[in-house]
Amino acid sequence: MSDRTLKRFGITLALLGAAMVLISAPELVRRLRSRSESLEQVRWSARKITSDTFDFREQPVRLETVSRDAQSFVDIHWAGEIASLPVTGRDNAALPSLTRHDDWLGVFELLAVRGNETVEEALALDNEYKLVVVSRAMAPGYDPKTWGAVRRKEWVYTYIELAPEGFEQSTRQQDDLEQKTWRYIAAMQVTPGAQRPKAQLENDGFEELGWAWDGAAIGFSIFAAGLVLIGASRVTREKTVRSAI
Repeated sequence: MSDRTLKRFGITLALLGAAMVLISAPELVRRLRSRSESLEQVRWSARKITSDTFDFREQPVRLETVSRDAQSFVDIHWAGEIASLPVTGRDNAALPSLTRHDDWLGVFELLAVRGNETVEEALALDNEYKLVVVSRAMAPGYDPKTWGAVRRKEWVYTYIELAPEGFEQSTRQQDDLEQKTWRYIAAMQVTPGAQRPKAQLENDGFEELGWAWDGAAIGFSIFAAGLVLIGASRVTREKTVRSAI
């Protein structure tokens, strides 16, 4: 291949590579920004409260186990209101405080932590903060000792949040929980480890860059190869000139 042909081929490759980079660059920048924002998403830190009496928002909180109509309940007293949860698991009165129910019920302080913040930094920044009582019940409509225990995706989690406006109650089935949300984090605290849903594998983020990343990378490689060929053609020409002299 002559030096002129080599140079033309190199210029063609360089122009093609540059075009691919220019086409991919805007979309790549947009996706990189989106990925950066996703890395700043909130994660929730959970701290378990084991005492059945404590203060929250300058008001005393008290949890007690009571019987009504031949059924046991955990009553939550706070700010002059009472919320109740039926006992759906162990109730060992010989154990202290909330430990008697800890396989199905828990009280948790949940703190929103963003990006690379530590829990201490999140507290100092006055990030979103919740106090939640969560319970776990077997799949409704089935014997809780047999099929109700087996059908884990249908287990029901009941949340009672001590919000500024008062008690806020909500329910979710295990199959409806989204990982990384505060409801998921709280629910997993009262779910035995072997019975928790499989964690979704996280990618390193590059999959989200898609064709823009591939196009830019390939384009840059082609551009670099073109420059190498242009440089090689110049070296070949200089050697030809020296040989002629």
